[in-house]
Amino acid sequence: MARTWRGISAGGTGDLLDSVSDDGAHDLVWQRRGDSEPLSDACQCPAALSGGRSRLNRRVLPVPRHLESAAPDGCTREVMDRRALVLGGGGVTGIAWEIGVIAGLADRGIDLAAADVIIGTSAGSVAGADITCGQEPEALYQAQLAPPDPEPAARIGWGLIGRLLWVMNTSRDPVRARVRIGHWALAARTMPEADRRKVFEARLPASGWPAKMLKVTAVDARTGEFVVFDSAGEAGLVDAVGASCAVPGVWPPVTIGNRRFMDGGVRSVANADLAARYERVVIVAPVAQGIGPIMPSPGRQAAALAAAGARVALVRPDRAALRAIGHNVLDVSRRAAAATAGRAQAAAEAVAVRTVWQADGGPAAS
Repeated sequence: MARTWRGISAGGTGDLLDSVSDDGAHDLVWQRRGDSEPLSDACQCPAALSGGRSRLNRRVLPVPRHLESAAPDGCTREVMDRRALVLGGGGVTGIAWEIGVIAGLADRGIDLAAADVIIGTSAGSVAGADITCGQEPEALYQAQLAPPDPEPAARIGWGLIGRLLWVMNTSRDPVRARVRIGHWALAARTMPEADRRKVFEARLPASGWPAKMLKVTAVDARTGEFVVFDSAGEAGLVDAVGASCAVPGVWPPVTIGNRRFMDGGVRSVANADLAARYERVVIVAPVAQGIGPIMPSPGRQAAALAAAGARVALVRPDRAALRAIGHNVLDVSRRAAAATAGRAQAAAEAVAVRTVWQADGGPAAS
């Protein structure tokens, strides 16, 4: 049975949190032709994520340092009753589970693709590109059930996990921690970058950015800066998604311009704080864990959004889905099982998600 508490709606697996911790360490990065400069107060509201900025100023988008920072009244009014869909990282099985959840909710009249903005990190950037391409959720779901195309085997092993845990738990500054991870990513022996790009060229439903507002996160492997790509910038969709999925030590960082980018999940597995100031937020997070204060969990970010006044639903894998996903999120042989589990789980999540997503709890708007 769904419950609503402190602005967070939760079904059987949603987080119910009673405290919000803000370590004040969120980035505020504004990139213009390779330089970083702080934004004016007028630009720190994520309304800028979807409105009227110039092409130059929207190349890489800002992240608010404090979710509860003061914003101009016009920004607050501009995003009232707008909806954000956040799709988190989680490998090949994470993509499949997310598509399953989205298809299962669509079966019940809940159209998550109708969001005003879709924010994708790593696996979520692929799922975001999928659902904004115009295909029906059923077709996307069936594609996850089909035998996977041959691609290089990969695994996120305990060595990688241990290194990430060590760096994150021994660093006080999140940017410096990401620089350390980026240095390792740049030095790692992986498949050639050009070969990896071909995987995304074949995998994505289109090579160009969709008409819908899609935001794709990544991290500069050299500087540790967190960036957000969209259709207004110079990065193409294939390169942006490839960068967001460039797991350090597993896949090569992606070259865009004169910079090298790695997985947006190095900053946060969901980066849900980009949905600040949106009134209704649904977070679909294949990976629910964070690493201390430096890499906040989706639950922690959901709590911060709720504390700022948003209505938030957080969907994370239930026990059946976790069993289907397995221990290696890059195992393509588990894709179909993960998608099936996601679709089945949607039944338990539908009431909570509908409460947040649909103003009247009735049929979804499209």
